[in-house]
Amino acid sequence: MQKKYISNLRLHVLTALMKQNTTIISFFILLGIISLKTQCNRNVPPSPDYKYSFSEEVTVTPYQLDYNTGDTIWMKLNIPGKKLYDSKTNSRIYFDSAGISMTIPITLLFNNPYVGDGPFASFVFPNGVSAYTTSYSGVTAAYITLGCTHTNNYVIDVGVVLLQKGVFGIGLYSNDIQNCSSGYASYARLS
Repeated sequence: MQKKYISNLRLHVLTALMKQNTTIISFFILLGIISLKTQCNRNVPPSPDYKYSFSEEVTVTPYQLDYNTGDTIWMKLNIPGKKLYDSKTNSRIYFDSAGISMTIPITLLFNNPYVGDGPFASFVFPNGVSAYTTSYSGVTAAYITLGCTHTNNYVIDVGVVLLQKGVFGIGLYSNDIQNCSSGYASYARLS
C-alpha cells in the first residue's frame, strides 16, 4: 500500500511539473511572437526622395571570369562634359563642381580557410584623387573621391591588382555626390 501511494504521489508531482513547464514554455512563445510583431521597422527612417538618380557605366578591362594572382583589372568611369545620366528623367543633366565619392569593394565570397583576412588586392590610383584603402573581415576596399576640379569631364581609371587566390566579388558604387561650392549633398545618388 505504501509503494502504491508513493508511485501515485510521484505521478501527481510529474503531472504538475509537466503542466507548469507547458505553461512557462507557452508564455515565452507568446512573448516572443508579440515582441517580433511590435519591434520590426519601428525606428527606420524612410528613404530620402532623391531629386536625381544618376546612373553611369563603368568599363572593366580586361573583362573575364577568371583572373590570376598579380593581374590588374582596370575600372574606368568616364562622364564627358560633366553630364550625368538621370534615370528619373531619362536624360543627361549638367552637374558642374560635383565631388563624387566611390567605393570599390573586393569581397571574399567563399569562406576558404586557406585565404586570410586580406588585403586581397592593392589599388593603382590616378593623380588628383583623394583615396585610401582598408581591409576588414573578408573585404578589402578602396574609397575614392573625385571631382571639384576645373576639368571638363569626370574621369577616373583605377587599377585593382589581385594579391590572393580565391573567389571574390568586385564592385564599384557611389552613394554620395556633393556640391563642391556648398559642401552639401544634393539629394542625388550615382549607381
